[in-house]
Amino acid sequence: MLLEDVLSVLKEYADESEWKRTFSRKNSLVTLGRIMESENRDIILITEKDEIAALAIVSCYYDFVEEKYGSIDIFYVRKKFRKKAFGRLLAAKTVNWFKLKECDKIFTS
Repeated sequence: MLLEDVLSVLKEYADESEWKRTFSRKNSLVTLGRIMESENRDIILITEKDEIAALAIVSCYYDFVEEKYGSIDIFYVRKKFRKKAFGRLLAAKTVNWFKLKECDKIFTS
């Protein structure tokens, strides 16, 4: 999977967002670099025939409390892959990631 493929899916996500977000390649590259360097953040990809079908960006924190808590920062299934169980698969892989990180609670925005 190429970085350009991930950037393309993130642009689709931003374009489709009801929050009227403007995609920034520069900011995306910086953020992806930070995610890849972190032990407590990750990008979860679901692929179908070498194409990204769904993507989640997740984080695990324990900043101010004793319990670890998880955050689903982005959860996105591309339009052409919707209603084909990719969302369920992404949800399962996301929950599994939080279990591996021993997060007590999961939040999303």
